[in-house]
Amino acid sequence: MSAPASKPHVYFLTITILPQEKGVDVRSLIHHIRDSLQKPKQAGVRIKSAFKVIGEAKVIAIAEVLETGSFDALVDDLYRHGPINVNTQPLIYYEDFARNLQVAEELLQNTTELPVNNLYWLDTDLEYHGKTFDEFLAIWKKEALAVLTPRSKGEFFIELYKGLAKRNVQAFIHNDLPENFDKMTFDLPIIRENGANIQFKCKGIKSLNHYN
Repeated sequence: MSAPASKPHVYFLTITILPQEKGVDVRSLIHHIRDSLQKPKQAGVRIKSAFKVIGEAKVIAIAEVLETGSFDALVDDLYRHGPINVNTQPLIYYEDFARNLQVAEELLQNTTELPVNNLYWLDTDLEYHGKTFDEFLAIWKKEALAVLTPRSKGEFFIELYKGLAKRNVQAFIHNDLPENFDKMTFDLPIIRENGANIQFKCKGIKSLNHYN
């Protein structure tokens, strides 16, 4: 009987192109970064998602890692392309966190892919000043249900991760109309019940595979 396959560790990569006195060919450098991410030279790492931040010399990506040595080799390869900075943050799948909050299993399945256009990256820090920890977790469970229920019905597209050992969520969201996306954030339980303790950072993004 074979041993079960190991579950990959998840990392969030932020790849920032650094300014230089003589300038940088940002487009060419991003193409090289994309090539490295699309075809890692080492087995043991897979890029699940990768995006170009709109209007910035920055790429973000989600890596599923089975071998940390392979991940280090990928980062080494990225640095060979030119003046960049690579930051990594360990994550867990948001679905695993929601499972710990006892969200129903049928809401945790995600078989859809994000569309190519009209994407946003939402980086969220959560605190709970003035709340007990149990109250905070109860609100977070409501939040998980508010997001995962419509996703499970195919009503909107979102990819979610939680920072490992952090009260932080990384989300990649599709929405055709910015004003609808803005309204949606104000309707979230985490904002309605704990809004003073929430910090959103929002950026427009596009699929790195479709960056020309």
